[in-house]
Amino acid sequence: MTYVSRMQRACARKKREDNMSRTSFPRGWVTKEKVGWRAHVNAYVYDPAQKESGPYRAHRSAIIGPRTLSKGEANRLKDQWVMRELGLQRSVRPDSRITLKTFAESIFFFEMEKKWRRPTMLNRYYMTRHYILDKIGDYAIEDITRGQLQIFLNTLADKYARGTMERIISLLKGLFEYATESDYIGKNPAKSVYLPQAKTHPKQWADRKQLANLFGAVTDRMDKCYLACAIFLALRSAELFGMKWKAFNFDELTFRVSSTAYRGVLYDDNAKTDASRKPIPMDELILPFIEEWREVCPDSSPDALVFPCMPSRGRDKGKIIPWRSYEFVNRRIRPLAKLLEIDPSLVTSQVMRRSALDDVSKNYSKGVAQWVARHAPENSTPGMAQNSTLETHYLDSVPKDVRDAIKTRTAKVLASVPSREKTSA
Repeated sequence: MTYVSRMQRACARKKREDNMSRTSFPRGWVTKEKVGWRAHVNAYVYDPAQKESGPYRAHRSAIIGPRTLSKGEANRLKDQWVMRELGLQRSVRPDSRITLKTFAESIFFFEMEKKWRRPTMLNRYYMTRHYILDKIGDYAIEDITRGQLQIFLNTLADKYARGTMERIISLLKGLFEYATESDYIGKNPAKSVYLPQAKTHPKQWADRKQLANLFGAVTDRMDKCYLACAIFLALRSAELFGMKWKAFNFDELTFRVSSTAYRGVLYDDNAKTDASRKPIPMDELILPFIEEWREVCPDSSPDALVFPCMPSRGRDKGKIIPWRSYEFVNRRIRPLAKLLEIDPSLVTSQVMRRSALDDVSKNYSKGVAQWVARHAPENSTPGMAQNSTLETHYLDSVPKDVRDAIKTRTAKVLASVPSREKTSA
């Protein structure tokens, strides 16, 4: 056993105190009770009638959520409650040794909560906590240097792919830029960090034949409806599993995003961008596959989910929630793709969306593909002038060339479906 002297222990403790910062703000804690999760915090307040006695400690608590929440979600709600309870007391800078984790969770994400849509905010929060705060969150924000950040990124590059590293650097720069503008630090150490060399995952596309074979082999009505929407409507995964029946307009043959799903949670009246709410053209050829599932769907009311999931265990046991994209594809679609000798990595909502847009762009025009993707226009809608106020504020219909392109592509893909499966469908 190695002997450690008192002096060595004192030096190690001093080094930890220099490198690690104490929490600057009251963090509070949570307890699980019969009525739900309760948040607690001890706040030091002044009594105007007894100025000489100084501040005294006051305990505050409140129910913040049901018992079904996980402890992590309860802690996140607790941080928001503490921020509201203490008000601006947590927004000032009482301690120059604030940690990066305290700054991110107690100030940055709380103040930015209404800037992003809820799923976007949660995604940024989870990624920041996992990739950044869990590793360097305990360091004082004013002590972190550019060299330390670059070494940290170089270490991560050995483990994560280039796309993930780009997201990490974006989150890191956003944190330190906000800290600089808020005068928590004088100079932004993340401003000039570079993207280290990292492994890359090539983007994948599925051709018409692969999509047709997969579509023709599926027999389950819900799976058939899912593939019809994924292949021919080019929807994002959050839009696919958050869709409700009221989003379909069978008279005008359009679909409009009205809700999204993220991590098994439904978000009503939500879309990634304002452009995402544009009407999406449907072709008559895919209507039978949607109608067949609608006839046997447990609940086909306007506000019901098109693809409902009822877990048999866990905190959502017995509830109707949206499917998680990975679970749906992995359980229901990929086993069939393996039997057809189709690469399972091609069977994702993102790959099918990318394949549809590439097909439309290659065989028709980039403007049509841009409309189908519902991205912010670079040169405006096909046939319209650039910077079109008419398109932004007045038009709410699908251009004819877009509808014709979708109709032609749908017919070509369905024509490639093997005859046996096509007849049975």
